[in-house]
Amino acid sequence: MVEVAIIIPMIWIFIMGSILLLFFFFDMGVIRSETQRSAQEVSNDWRDGKKNSLRKQKEVLGQRIRERLILANLESCNLTISFATVTARADIRFFLGEHGLAFTDTSKVALDNREDWIRIMTWKSTGKGEEK
Repeated sequence: MVEVAIIIPMIWIFIMGSILLLFFFFDMGVIRSETQRSAQEVSNDWRDGKKNSLRKQKEVLGQRIRERLILANLESCNLTISFATVTARADIRFFLGEHGLAFTDTSKVALDNREDWIRIMTWKSTGKGEEK
């Protein structure tokens, strides 16, 4: 009888923990796919000349992630553009009592802007980009 009182709760905790962990892994996949998708969309918009779509895409990124998460909470999300890359970052947290699981994903996509590439190639061909 004592074995049943100890073994059954341990099995139950293991099963429930496995299910919660699977949900967290699903949520990790959600933020990974959404950050990659948003970074690619911003890169495509930048290439097409829509350079003011970054603010709109930040809101869309947060909304998409919140809609698809199962158990985790979105802590923060951000989109930035540097010289040659679009960086999308999202943080989620899954609380278990006082402690919790956290995951951060950062996706980078190269800007595909022909004007920038022409400027870079022109700069290199004039000799200004070479080290001396």
